[in-house]
Amino acid sequence: MLTQKLMGAGGTGAAAPTKTLEANAAYLDSSKITVTGAGLVYTYASCPIGTASADRVLVVLNSTRARHTISGITVGGAAMAVQVETANERGYSNIATLLVTSGTTADIVVTYASNPSDGAMAIYSTTGMSATATATGNSFSDSTVASTTLNVSEGDLLFASSASDTQDIGITWAGVTEELQFDDTSGSRGQVGMGSEVISADETPRTVSATYLTVAEKNAIAAATFSAV
Repeated sequence: MLTQKLMGAGGTGAAAPTKTLEANAAYLDSSKITVTGAGLVYTYASCPIGTASADRVLVVLNSTRARHTISGITVGGAAMAVQVETANERGYSNIATLLVTSGTTADIVVTYASNPSDGAMAIYSTTGMSATATATGNSFSDSTVASTTLNVSEGDLLFASSASDTQDIGITWAGVTEELQFDDTSGSRGQVGMGSEVISADETPRTVSATYLTVAEKNAIAAATFSAV
């Protein structure tokens, strides 16, 4: 769990509240999905979503190594708001949020616009954070680096997700701390990586990048920052 002390409201002597970022990122239904020629709906069943709270905002990062955009994502049947997404011919990433005040597990259902392959999802449970992104960035390319920029402020929470159809396993991140990486080891292609960061100082802009070991056939990256409420 990452914690960031923020300045308290109410003038001199006010207590400094603690904003927390609670990562429940290990759940991925065997760490990734490989669905080809199947239905367009994929259910991540009984996902851990952290401790219930009146201000708990779930942040879900979703990526696939091919251009399989989503048409919707729900938590316990409630629709998430997609804050940012980007799609390349062989790489797709998005970041979605939803205020979820109760429960410790939930089904997260993703409806794809076409059959997904080699996809991955990370779940973060946050408190003290807005459910609407204050800044977003996204891009795609045909190189070793997927990179984007966005303005960040001290105390923000920054999330990023990237995917590629590169042949070699391995991603090096800058701008966020990597927490998840999923590899299509069976076919030696397809990389998905995700990370987050508590911002310690204003930066305009901040570069967020995922560098792959070899030139990616296609890649995509999405990033979003959220401020305290």
